[in-house]
This record gives sequence, C-alpha cells and structure tokens, in this order.
Amino acid sequence: MCFRKVPRVVLIAIFCLAFAGAAAAEPIVVNNSAQPAEGLQVAGMTELWRAGGPDDEIFFGTLGAVRSDSDGNVYVLDSQLSEVQVYAPDGEHLRTIGREGDGPGEMRAPADLFITSDGVINAMQSMPGRIVRLTPDGMPAGETTYSTGPDNPAQFGVLIAGRAAGQDMVLAGIHMVFSGGVNQQTYFLARCDNDGMQKNIMHEKKHEVSMSEFELDEMEMDFVWGRMAVGPEGRVYAGTGCHTHRVSCH
Repeated sequence: MCFRKVPRVVLIAIFCLAFAGAAAAEPIVVNNSAQPAEGLQVAGMTELWRAGGPDDEIFFGTLGAVRSDSDGNVYVLDSQLSEVQVYAPDGEHLRTIGREGDGPGEMRAPADLFITSDGVINAMQSMPGRIVRLTPDGMPAGETTYSTGPDNPAQFGVLIAGRAAGQDMVLAGIHMVFSGGVNQQTYFLARCDNDGMQKNIMHEKKHEVSMSEFELDEMEMDFVWGRMAVGPEGRVYAGTGCHTHRVSCH
C-alpha cells in the first residue's frame, strides 16, 4: 500500500470549499436600520363601494375574513352566520355560498377563508379543525384537514388561519393532546400540499396547560397566525417570536 502526499494548497482549498458549503446553508440575516429604506410614504384611500349596514339587504354577523380572486371578485366570510357573500369588483352582490351545518359544503363558525391556485374557496372551521371547499358558484368541492403524514392521522386541534402559497397552502393552529389532566398544546405554522398534508414545519412552540390548576401564561403561548403573510412568489413571511422583532422568510 502506498500513500501520496497531498499538497498543502489542495488541503487548504478543500477546507475552504467545505467551509463555504456549510456557510451557504446558513440562513441570511438582514438587519434593517431604524429608518425605512424607502422613506415615509402616505397612501390615500378612496371608497369605491360598501356593503352591509341598515340600508342594505345583506346582513353581516361577524366578519371573519375578506379575500379576492384573480378576477377581482370579493368573498366576505361571515363567521357567525357560517356563509360567504360574493361581490363583483364593482360591488354588485352576486351570490351567497355555504351555510351552517355538517354536510357537504356546510360549516360551523369558520375562522378564516382563502382561495387556492385552482380557484377553490377554502373555509376553515376552527374546532374540530376542517377545511370546507366550495366552488366559486357555491357547489361543494370536498373537504380536508391538516395531517402530518400518511401514517399519522390528523390530531385533535384547532385550525385558526390559512393562506394559499403557490401550489401549496399554509395552515396555522394548535395541536392538542390530553393526558393525565394536562392539555399538551403545540402551536404550529406549516406548509402543506393542496390536500392538507404537511410538507414542512416553519414554526412550532409547545405549551402545557394544567386543567386542574389552570393559569393563563401569555408568554408561553404563541399566536403565530397573527404574524404571517404570503408574498406573490409563494414565500411565507412570519414573525416567529413575539419579542424578537424578526421576520423569517420560508
């Protein structure tokens, strides 16, 4: 057996390449200055139309979400009445879709609404967490829920918010496991495929609640669904810490 002496320059080059590869895998951190990059901008708003109120035939209970599709139609989710009012871009009322119930196309106290890339309207029922799907015309288009894998059925939990992200969907909520008088909660933000199957976890925080000695601890909770957004390119932006003042891009 023979050994060849490797030149020191080659060793240094290999080390540098390995270090560069490891460094490339590290997330990029951008520190913004105290001043806005593009200065202070004031945006003026002009009312185009309005709906609801004492002079309108449409009655709103509690507005859970307002979304628009690629044609500019506006979908207004009424969480109290468990229905969606659809308006044209000029404010004309087109139709009412969905209704309260447990059957196809029906829901109870939906918390959020989002429209996926295939044009399907997704209404999110909080508890038990399920996503009720409707066509733009109001026909039932099936339903799904959040699942962490084919061998791990959906856990009991709450679905709070959802967004379309390219061909995927982003779901946020709370898993709950009850054991020995303790509610083990996991706050999560996950990217899923269009059937609700988890692709990756973007944020997660665990919290235990004693049912016999209940104590509200806001610092241990994490309402990440109030700090997330999806850009036009499908990237997800989330404030993954209440007090870190940082936004993570996924």
